[in-house]
Amino acid sequence: SSDLSSILVVFPAVVGATAPALPDAYGFVQQFNVSGAVHQQKVYLDKPNQFERLDGNAGPGTIQLNRPKAQGCTYSVNGVGTSWVGCSDWAATSVVGDPIHPDEMAACGSDTIDGVVCDKFCGQGGYSCTAWFKKGTNELVQTQSADDEKAGTDKGLKKFSSWMSTLPAGTFDVDPAWKCQGPAQCSATPAVATAASLRNKTSAVPCAHPMEACNKD
Repeated sequence: SSDLSSILVVFPAVVGATAPALPDAYGFVQQFNVSGAVHQQKVYLDKPNQFERLDGNAGPGTIQLNRPKAQGCTYSVNGVGTSWVGCSDWAATSVVGDPIHPDEMAACGSDTIDGVVCDKFCGQGGYSCTAWFKKGTNELVQTQSADDEKAGTDKGLKKFSSWMSTLPAGTFDVDPAWKCQGPAQCSATPAVATAASLRNKTSAVPCAHPMEACNKD
């Protein structure tokens, strides 16, 4: 029995457990490098209502707001906070979802990332992603994806911080100051359910969409 106990200590039951599910609505800051240049974005997600917002998606003063159900538009705003703010919009073709697929990952150890003790989860069945969650929580600290590396993110590495479980009121509203024309032309085309639709929409920040963190499509 002592030998069996020793084996159980070496191979704890937690190994192989599915990664923790992410909340229905939440926000975070993600940071990654492209050719050595640091990019940082604030991301807000509301999965049940299909709302998504990226502040800094293509650099300072830019916002991308995705509303595939309500209005059926994606809005791309430039010059926020200046007198020359401008907006372009098109039919939304992206399903709002998490930056990773926790149900396709299994526990594979633990690490300390930037001083934070983390549970580590590895992709299964061909899903090329590794994720580190703050220990005992569903707060992402870091992800690494082969697909992201191919798309231009240095080492396929993204870091996450400033997690929010409650989002400010009006987060997903279309501000009149942005001077967006939608939704008339956007609602004319039904939204298409594809998670990869916003891939490489800007040359400034490859894979700006948060789903790109570990999207296997």
